[in-house]
Amino acid sequence: MRVVLRNARRVSTHKQSQRVNQCLGSGLRQAIVPNHMLGRVLSVAGMLAFSAMPLGSLAGGYLIQQTHDVALVFEGLGVLLFMIPLAFAFTALGRADRYLPKPEPVSP
Repeated sequence: MRVVLRNARRVSTHKQSQRVNQCLGSGLRQAIVPNHMLGRVLSVAGMLAFSAMPLGSLAGGYLIQQTHDVALVFEGLGVLLFMIPLAFAFTALGRADRYLPKPEPVSP
């Protein structure tokens, strides 16, 4: 029972971080992409995200089958999920505020 509760807590935390990332990514994408291209860009991003799910399932199943250790695979994925945003911090996405339009001054 403890394992189920611990795993449920991990899944809940992962789902919460996914929601935050989706909100931040969608907001940034909508702020950067011109309005006339937004539908196309969102469609391609959604297609890439959904088409990656079966590949991730296959890769995860293969790794679990090879290692016979589910916890090890999940720990490796946790490290990977930490390292990917860290790597992107040194790219243009890490400096995305440079690409946002400058706010217009508000007069009183």
